[in-house]
Amino acid sequence: MDPSSTLCLLGCLLLLGFSAFFSASESAYVGANRIKLKTLAENGNRRAALALSLSDKFDTFLTAILVGNCLVNTVCASLATVFTLRLFGEMTAAQTAVTSLVTTAVVILFGEIAPKTLANYDNDAVAVSFAPFLRFLLWILTPLTLLFSGLTSLVSKISRGSSEPTVTEDEITEIIETGEEEGVIDEDQSDLLQSALEFGGTRVADVLTLWDDVTYVSLSMPQTEVLDLIRRTKYSRLPVLEKDRVVGILMVRNYLRSYMTTGRADLRRLMTKPTFVPLDAPIDDLLDEMSRNKCCMAIVRDKNGKIMGLVTVEDFLEELVGEIYDEDDEFDPDFAKLGGNYFEASGKLTLGALFDGMGYENSDEALRSKRIHTFLLERMGRLPEEGEEYETGDLRFTVDEVTDDRIARVTVKLDTPELELPPMEEKTGEEGDEE
Repeated sequence: MDPSSTLCLLGCLLLLGFSAFFSASESAYVGANRIKLKTLAENGNRRAALALSLSDKFDTFLTAILVGNCLVNTVCASLATVFTLRLFGEMTAAQTAVTSLVTTAVVILFGEIAPKTLANYDNDAVAVSFAPFLRFLLWILTPLTLLFSGLTSLVSKISRGSSEPTVTEDEITEIIETGEEEGVIDEDQSDLLQSALEFGGTRVADVLTLWDDVTYVSLSMPQTEVLDLIRRTKYSRLPVLEKDRVVGILMVRNYLRSYMTTGRADLRRLMTKPTFVPLDAPIDDLLDEMSRNKCCMAIVRDKNGKIMGLVTVEDFLEELVGEIYDEDDEFDPDFAKLGGNYFEASGKLTLGALFDGMGYENSDEALRSKRIHTFLLERMGRLPEEGEEYETGDLRFTVDEVTDDRIARVTVKLDTPELELPPMEEKTGEEGDEE
């Protein structure tokens, strides 16, 4: 083999190595975990910081890698042809075709598939290791990168492509579920994180206590009746009514303190000004507002000013951490009011007991005697999976838990027209009205 043939062969191997490098880099940065790179960079890893900066300019970075890969593959194929000609002299068409096929197979196997597969074993480590050399190559390829980036931008403008977020809420949910499956986070942490994601999409109508279930006092009540009501209730704050209007919020302890000190208590003087909020207010915004104003309870009104119920800060927190029970709360493991028109029930509860707890009118005795588990099995024709829904009339059942081939728990939504709101498009940031 003459020196020129040796140089061609060495050139082919060197270019094949560059092809493998570009392919591995592309795969590594596509699959790299930005959160991990950011953590490493914050801990003082300079290469991780460089890798993160390259990732921030991914479009330009990817263009440079693709341009470099195409260049080295094209030159490698040309040198392979020159090497074959020097080695065998003139070739027939069949020999030329075989040479092209062999060169293509070698480039695909050793320049594309193998390096990408190896890089995928640890994308972050490869991205960090390659970062300094990639920055140098990007500098060399800057003219070509700018040319092709400009062409890409022109095509994008012509096609009017819209930019989208790199990570969606559904993808974050999938990450959380995958972390739970792989043991990175436990079930309680997973539930809390998913509740936090859903928190911003929850509105007052979903969590309020309906007015029919509210305990209140009236300005027309005599003092003895107010005291008797306070003795029978467990609440620390009560709405105050004058005729059909909510005119204040009474702190029970202030009323009792005044009564024990002076022997009488003036309800009108002791009550505080109520806060009114609309049905469609997002609870994350409302939580911030109520916290700033040191307000623990708000009265909910619809768009016509009709009183629908009330909400408390505890209602908002329960959306994150689940039901919060005080030592004097009556806890029923088979049925619970979740707020708004949502209810939670055990699968073994009869529909009659569910309807009674919801205040739902249904006189079909055959239906009322059935357990929720049996009812859903009959209607759905199979054992449903967790998260599946079944609608009948103005009731919607969502299967929350399935254990031992039984429906353990469900959430039931009662379609109440006055609580039905259009989908939330964006946060309005509107504050509750005050009377």
